[in-house]
Amino acid sequence: MKEVQYKVENISCAGCGAAITNVLRKNAAVDKVDVDIAEKSVHVVFDENIINEETLKASLDRIGYHPVLENH
Repeated sequence: MKEVQYKVENISCAGCGAAITNVLRKNAAVDKVDVDIAEKSVHVVFDENIINEETLKASLDRIGYHPVLENH
């Protein structure tokens, strides 16, 4: 499993967090999603053999959130 942290500046409420969690959890390769509204960050644990950071980012881009990868 791999972990990444994204900065997402336009997270503003619990609804944002739910939308982000729902879209990422649709992928079976995603094991865990933690959204921190106060820090405007999203922590994701996923199987790097099935999906990569760019695919996760693209999923968020499609629903209007524009994540910036903080670490690898």
